[in-house]
Amino acid sequence: MQKELRWRWLPLLLLAVAVLLPGCSSDSDNDHTPASAEPAVEQNFATSLHSTRAGKDTWYNDETGFGSVVDIAYADLPCAGCHNKAAWEDAGKSYDGANCLDCHQAEAGDAVAMPDTCYGCHSRQKTEIALGMTDVHTDDVDDNGDGTVDALGCMDCHSSGDVHGDGTAYDSMLAPGAVDANCANCHESTELANSNDYHNDTHMDAIDCSACHMESVITCYNCHFDNEAIGDGSVLHAKFASAKFGGPGEKSWRFLVNRVIDQEGNTKIFPGSMQSLMADVTAIGDGQDDGGGKTFVGIGPYYSHAIKKNAITCQDCHASAALQQYVDTGSVDVVKWNGADGEVVPAAEMGAKWQAPKGVIPVPPDYAEALHFEFVDLVDPAAPLNAAGTSTSARVAFKRQADEIHLLDKYVKPLTAEQMARLGFFSSSLHATRKGKETWYADGMGDVSPAALQQGFGNFVDVPYADLPCAGCHNGTDNGPWDADPAEGVVNDSWPGNPVCTDCHSSRNPAADPAVAAATCYGCHSRQAKENTLGMANVHAAFECSACHGFSDMHGDGTGKATMFEAGALTADCQSCHGVPELTAGDGGVHQDAHSIHAGSVDCSACHMESAIACYNCHFDNEADNHQKFASGFFGGSIESGKSWRFLVNRVMPDGGTKVFPGSMQSLMADVHSADFPGDDEQGVSFVGIGPYFAHAVMPKGQTLGCADCHATAKAIALASGAAVDVVRDANQDGAWDIIPQGVIPVPEDPSLLTMDFVDLVDPGANAASARKFFKSGADIVHMPEDYVRPLNATQLDMLSNGCAGCHPNTIPGL
Repeated sequence: MQKELRWRWLPLLLLAVAVLLPGCSSDSDNDHTPASAEPAVEQNFATSLHSTRAGKDTWYNDETGFGSVVDIAYADLPCAGCHNKAAWEDAGKSYDGANCLDCHQAEAGDAVAMPDTCYGCHSRQKTEIALGMTDVHTDDVDDNGDGTVDALGCMDCHSSGDVHGDGTAYDSMLAPGAVDANCANCHESTELANSNDYHNDTHMDAIDCSACHMESVITCYNCHFDNEAIGDGSVLHAKFASAKFGGPGEKSWRFLVNRVIDQEGNTKIFPGSMQSLMADVTAIGDGQDDGGGKTFVGIGPYYSHAIKKNAITCQDCHASAALQQYVDTGSVDVVKWNGADGEVVPAAEMGAKWQAPKGVIPVPPDYAEALHFEFVDLVDPAAPLNAAGTSTSARVAFKRQADEIHLLDKYVKPLTAEQMARLGFFSSSLHATRKGKETWYADGMGDVSPAALQQGFGNFVDVPYADLPCAGCHNGTDNGPWDADPAEGVVNDSWPGNPVCTDCHSSRNPAADPAVAAATCYGCHSRQAKENTLGMANVHAAFECSACHGFSDMHGDGTGKATMFEAGALTADCQSCHGVPELTAGDGGVHQDAHSIHAGSVDCSACHMESAIACYNCHFDNEADNHQKFASGFFGGSIESGKSWRFLVNRVMPDGGTKVFPGSMQSLMADVHSADFPGDDEQGVSFVGIGPYFAHAVMPKGQTLGCADCHATAKAIALASGAAVDVVRDANQDGAWDIIPQGVIPVPEDPSLLTMDFVDLVDPGANAASARKFFKSGADIVHMPEDYVRPLNATQLDMLSNGCAGCHPNTIPGL
């Protein structure tokens, strides 16, 4: 057992010292000086933090501490009195400096009434209890089932060195060596390592136990320094704040910081809390009550005495709302004041105006710019305190950011970029950012002279992406109307909203329950679900999704991707199982030749996929105004149904080259919200976005497309010659489809050759139930972002327009 456990017997040892040493007998009632204590304790106590109480002074007078922004010396503050005599004089005790009777009841060496005496100064721990937070170490319960109560006292964890010092003068309890209490003193790391899914090597080496097992940090917020510092009667001279944050359940929160743990500067991730102040009159260079003062936040490690066996889980850290906001926007709203600028808020109502810190908030390397705090001021600085210990004055917004965020570098540092990437690998994944739709929607916006095919739909309508219902599912922290209150900018940590593990996993600990049913995936990946309902074939139907999709496909790799078509976004690849040498060896017949010819230039899915599917002619006005998303066509199906179809496009590969892939489309029409022709005037915009598509309807060997399905087709020949091809037509202009996509449709360099008609609603108020009428012939805009997809080139079209003899020395019959 570690050395500190011997201090469990400290009271008995001190009692023995009192009995055996001269001058410390039980009938000595008058000697209250440290000289009557054990000499080593006496000597050590003089330099202990309980005697010097140097912590606040150290932080205040640091180069960038709060003392650097105000004109009040630390010694002139009531803080300095609180850390010597004030608490004890209020209790009827005389005080001449730190001595044994600050804690011991009558004699140096007498028992200390713990924990109540400790709570006299360590008020945060007392507040934890008042808030209903519990600690497995102090609960009066039989934790191990042996019939005894296992509650521990302060000295079961803290050593004599923690209380009386060890002879070293530390300037903060965060200094390495200042406090001996440590979880590992009782809980050996060798016993805990790999004992459950959380105690893996990565966590055990890099993260302190308290980061996960602590219920919450607590803090007062927005302390009013002018009132604390000014004692001339012009303001109420008292110490108080305008908010308190932290507690059990929904109130739980913590920073994550790197704590320096040894003299070599090594660090470990710890939970953190903050101290925050605002100063107006006392701010350096101000001196006036003019709203032009300073706001300040100090962040440091924090150890709560509210320890739980299971406090937080994987998703609380790796999918926290704060982390997701940082990944999405580069900033975190830690504390917000939802009162408008200039709005006077009565003290009794100000609690509802605070948006408190929530969940796990990592402190990133760029914390000074990334972490956002808001502050209030007093309307009447002279107003008295209320029963809750804060001013009865109304509040008004003061500043919407902290002027200084202070981390005392020798004790605490922000997380590193590497740690943020490991922490946020899921938050930067496409399952978390859901950025794909926005990437396409906003493509080319702001470009003065956009290239052909390089403008997304957002360029042609007057609705920002964040105001669409799409954003409610496809962007978790956009402050749009589906997942937040736009007026207050409140991000909800629920679906739709901030992505969390339980969006897919049944447990908050996915490491213990990694399996996810395919039906869960279909909840979002609806096209794949539609393939099943259409009866399309899938030779891989017996496989779980994870059989092809690697861990990073679902959870990310720590690097943000703009779309699933970006290089590295997906690892799933036919060739992961079906090697090229194996396929090109073949049987010496048509399969061998087809694979040999196409292996380097055509993806397997172009021939083996049964069909693309697509909704068609989505009515954007209804989606934007009524949150009713619907289309006027749905295309695709099994070969037997006669509805099978696909585009052929060039997908950009990781090496910058291209490969022929099947493609599908997303098509929209807008009239009222057309940027160029606003209003219901039938002069809106029609739009088609074309991209690669991988159906999960993969046909068995022998049932794939044959040569004649792609080569020398009427469509290929027409497009190669520059003639138009009908893809979707309302030829009679009566609001009904006469021609739908069928077969293989190569996408030429001039996609306007692909004729696609559009219809409108006769009665937009009826939404999907409305009859249709003809709107436009042809898409005004075709969009193909060149970073991900490109049309076929002229050479490829020529090859497709020729018969088999154009590619093969000996004609191969269609498969």
